[in-house]
Amino acid sequence: MTITGNSDGEVVIPKFDGTITVGTLPEDCRPDDNILAVATSKSTSGYLLQVRVFATGQVSITNLNPNTTASYWGFSLSYPV
Repeated sequence: MTITGNSDGEVVIPKFDGTITVGTLPEDCRPDDNILAVATSKSTSGYLLQVRVFATGQVSITNLNPNTTASYWGFSLSYPV
């Protein structure tokens, strides 16, 4: 399974520990265990964005920057199903 996400300013993640759900996977595409991955910020802030794929199918992204929102970001991750 490969999941990709991208925002060119249309999806804003709140600052420091702001989390949004970007979707829910169908049952046959869900991982057996929770997965944590890194997203790339398209800004020069240098702060980390985390992607979480839960065994429940929820896919979320968290902004760890304490000062600004994240509007420009992207990620891609793969795992076996």
